[in-house]
Amino acid sequence: MGYDVTFHPVSRNQLKHFVFDVFNDASVAESRAAELSNDPEAQEQIVGLYGQFPEWEEDDEAPFEATFAVAAAAIAGWLHPYWYARGQALSFMAFEHPEVAECFTPLPRLATGRFASLPDDSDGFLGENFTASGFISPDKFDTLTRLVKELAAPKFFAQDGLESLHAALGYARAKGLGLLEATDIVVPSAGEFTSNPENLRAHYLKRMDP
Repeated sequence: MGYDVTFHPVSRNQLKHFVFDVFNDASVAESRAAELSNDPEAQEQIVGLYGQFPEWEEDDEAPFEATFAVAAAAIAGWLHPYWYARGQALSFMAFEHPEVAECFTPLPRLATGRFASLPDDSDGFLGENFTASGFISPDKFDTLTRLVKELAAPKFFAQDGLESLHAALGYARAKGLGLLEATDIVVPSAGEFTSNPENLRAHYLKRMDP
């Protein structure tokens, strides 16, 4: 199947407001969805995503990276543009290079309340299809950019993927945001989206600018 990777700028405060706080208090789900979109169909989609939080919490078999992390990346895609790279991810580098792995923070470590106690065995990396990563904070960007330049090579990133990654990092730097990455938030071959399709930036769309 391969991996349809996307890079998602988002801030720590936005994760708190739109993900952690909704998990800790489900009564705010509809108001948060209304903040994310004025479109009733989009609001319904977002509320539906929030509605899965209690199910995931109760399901011991539901991996964090395939549930709450994906939700966080999807929400980020309603807030900001996000960039596409087929089969290219920082997490794939992190599996082989500990210095890259150190740039990721698992989401529960950023949270307070019940969300902070959720088990996350992913170490903050995406893994299989339909998973997402932890948070890369802005203070890691210089280190990460250096490591990508030194280590990426064609094994991890082709030119199009590097351009998408650097576009996402550039946008995040300019806005004071961090970064998440995800797989299969968008599946171009099927025309499927878990987030806002209007915010997708990709070479195949000939749309890379924010």
